[in-house]
Amino acid sequence: MRGVWEEGVGINVDWLPPETEWDFRSIQVRESRMASCWEYARSVGSICENLTGWLDGAGGMTTLGDFICTHGHRFPAPWIMAGDDVAVEAGRLGAEDNPITVYSLPVRKDYLIQQVAEAMEDGRDVLALLNRLLLSDGYLLTLDFATSGSEAVAKALSGWARQEAKKFPRVRRGKGSAPPFEWLKWLAALRLELARKEADVSFGEVQATLARHQREHPMVNGSPTLPLYASHGAWSKAIGEARKWMAVLQTDPVGFERRIMVG
Repeated sequence: MRGVWEEGVGINVDWLPPETEWDFRSIQVRESRMASCWEYARSVGSICENLTGWLDGAGGMTTLGDFICTHGHRFPAPWIMAGDDVAVEAGRLGAEDNPITVYSLPVRKDYLIQQVAEAMEDGRDVLALLNRLLLSDGYLLTLDFATSGSEAVAKALSGWARQEAKKFPRVRRGKGSAPPFEWLKWLAALRLELARKEADVSFGEVQATLARHQREHPMVNGSPTLPLYASHGAWSKAIGEARKWMAVLQTDPVGFERRIMVG
């Protein structure tokens, strides 16, 4: 049945999905990249319906896959409902001022042994698990603080880093590295579009509903993710972008993630 709404008379909100599916304003910059990957993955049925298979396969090569295994046991719950601790861990992972990830080898070894033991007990593919958990990129460094001293280690590490950095291009800043809020806005538009069609309400009602929601539920320092668009053309384009990147996630999760994580 078509939603009941007339300009200036009243707005029907019965058709709206839960706010956690489309109001992403509470997602902050520090967590936005992982949150975007998480929410897009939630929208792909083949991932949610067979998460273990995805993690043992293509998903195991992604940062999101590793994050879900390590911190995201609540997936596929909405990101906003996953808990503050998940957001904090995502913030640490995506911090631009911390380009170095340090693994304690003893801790990492204990974790691997524990995961392998659980996989063997459950009858899961151990080789697939190791392929996912063993680091396939990066460096293994040993730092001899005890013998050489902290100054010598810092000097050697700095010199090596400067030399190695010459092999890589400088990362562009500015628009290209902006938080992926537009991606969340596209996804919110797609989810509302599906609900709109099912309820048979108009594009005008969608925009009026969102505008009223924004007025009645203001959010200080909220992220610009509400899918308010001036024209139906812009709305349709946003939905097309969301569908395009969902398709990329299904066929090339590493490539999809690279676009969000790097910018």
